[in-house]
Amino acid sequence: VVAPGFKSSAIFSAIKTQFDSLPPAGKTDYINKVRGVFHIVLKNGAGEEQAWTLDLKNADSASVVSLGKVGKGDVTLLMSDDTYVDLVEGKINGQKAFMQGKMKVQGNIALAAKVGT
Repeated sequence: VVAPGFKSSAIFSAIKTQFDSLPPAGKTDYINKVRGVFHIVLKNGAGEEQAWTLDLKNADSASVVSLGKVGKGDVTLLMSDDTYVDLVEGKINGQKAFMQGKMKVQGNIALAAKVGT
């Protein structure tokens, strides 16, 4: 899940590691709370784009985190690499990022609202 030139790679790797360490019941509980497939498309300072997929819908998915757009996403979030890092670190919330034009949302907006909660 590592993409050179993207600060967010470390975050996606950490998400994958943490999720993979959960017991099966913990994974199922988390998937049941979210029930969605997120495509997150980021642009770094060099203008390069990279997508990641967070599959928190399909319990039988090979991996909760994948590099690239895998399958049909319920929601696509588009933002800069820096904005995503700020979002994860709690420096900005999803609603504020959206309202300031730092994040664009395509698809299920209600599901996107779960980001950062």
